[in-house]
Amino acid sequence: HRMGSSSDASWYRLLNEACQQEVTVLETVFGADFRKTHCDATSFEVSFGVFTKAEYGDGDELRLTLCFTYHEEYPELVPPRCHLECDWLKPNQLQTLRDCLLPRFVPGEVIIFEWVEWLKENTCEVVDLPAEEITATNAPSVMCHVDIWHGEPITDRKSKFVAHLARVSNLGEVEAFRQTLLCDKKIAAATHNILGYRIVKEDGVILENRDDDGETGAGDKLLWLLDQKKESNTAVVVTRWYGGIHLGNDRFKHIVNVAKELLETVPQKSPKQKRP
Repeated sequence: HRMGSSSDASWYRLLNEACQQEVTVLETVFGADFRKTHCDATSFEVSFGVFTKAEYGDGDELRLTLCFTYHEEYPELVPPRCHLECDWLKPNQLQTLRDCLLPRFVPGEVIIFEWVEWLKENTCEVVDLPAEEITATNAPSVMCHVDIWHGEPITDRKSKFVAHLARVSNLGEVEAFRQTLLCDKKIAAATHNILGYRIVKEDGVILENRDDDGETGAGDKLLWLLDQKKESNTAVVVTRWYGGIHLGNDRFKHIVNVAKELLETVPQKSPKQKRP
């Protein structure tokens, strides 16, 4: 069930400090996909999509649930008790995945977020599903072609930031830019894909807008940057993969910096189509 404000709940006070902090992060990152179960005061589950092999589509429909229970020796000595649930893998395949998770635990460090990220990236490869067992999903249609530049990543405390840029002349090209990026399953599964664009029409009318994608205030930072650099007919997306550690205002500095660096290099470079 939905947990509401966990810090006010009686079960929350039964957790040690490290588990309390981990619960707070998981609530922030996964929202309604992170739930407390009815088993006992220290049992939870988190649901997420996994990446499929390229030939299977983008994987948005393949959901996996990690169920786990905290105990007094976690995270200092041993990992939490855990198992996996879904309706598209067999019990032995789920057990294989679980067996891969346990060695990733490092005593003294929380592990749930890292487990989820590993499962997203590796589930289908580890269980080696044949194509006929996967329900493929179609990538979004793109209204028109746009050339896209990808910048160099910045990594800070396990969070990763990458900027993407397209030169656009209308709102249709802005949407094509965004949809093309989201065809990449890794980008689509990122924590935030923050958009800002600025188009100056021939009559001088300025079309500009932003989409924070859950990172409140980040889109305004991109619009400010585009204005400061007097950019026109430009759309920028900054992708962030959250690493489980709060960065405070440093996250806005990284969002602006990766976008600024890309804006300054695009005129001299051909489109880079490699994945971030």
